[in-house]
Parts: sequence; C-alpha cells; structure tokens
Amino acid sequence: MKLKVNAIRLEASHAAYRWEQTMGTVLEVDVEASCPRRPTADRLSQVVTVEDIVNAVHRVSAKKTYTLMESLAYDILDSVWKSHRRKLDELLVRVRKIRPKSDRRIAGYEVEVKKN
Repeated sequence: MKLKVNAIRLEASHAAYRWEQTMGTVLEVDVEASCPRRPTADRLSQVVTVEDIVNAVHRVSAKKTYTLMESLAYDILDSVWKSHRRKLDELLVRVRKIRPKSDRRIAGYEVEVKKN
C-alpha cells in the first residue's frame, strides 16, 4: 500500500540567497509512504495518516531557515521515518520550489530523497 500526499504548501524563508530569504519562497512538498502490510484493523492507529505527514512537514519547516532544499527534504524524511518506521517499508520526500525568483525562465525545480 502506498500513501501519496501531494503539494503540501510552505511559504517560508528557505532559500540559498539572503535576498531570496527576505522576499520569501513558495515550496511544495510531496511525500510517498509505502507500507509493507495491510492494516489488521480499520483504525487510524494502524497506518501513517495524511495528518501525520502534513504536521511533520510543517513542524520541520518551522524549526529553522534552510539554505538547501536537500537539507529540508532529508530532515522531513528523517522525522517521518523516526515516528513511523514500524509502519513503513519505504519513504520518499520531494521538495519543489515554485516560480523561483532567482530564475523566472523556469516554472520550478525539485529535489527528491528516499529511504528504505
């Protein structure tokens, strides 16, 4: 089973350049959580929930200002993995910068990190 949570929106100061941090950036985070087995009961406690993932993304983002999207992606990955490792077989985190102010010729770019 795979849970995909797409386009968790972050409006933050995460950026490589000081001027970009001052102006703020828009990021989207996608998380894919693969669970190795079917839940044994019809209860939220049996699975990683959308709320678990969204809360982890916002909690990690609020802790500090990130210069690298890669660092943010790895910290989100580690946070979700540590909290739910018994329920997970594989976890993927993608962080995407939308309409970067540093280069208006592109719609965005992203980094992807994975753990299994």
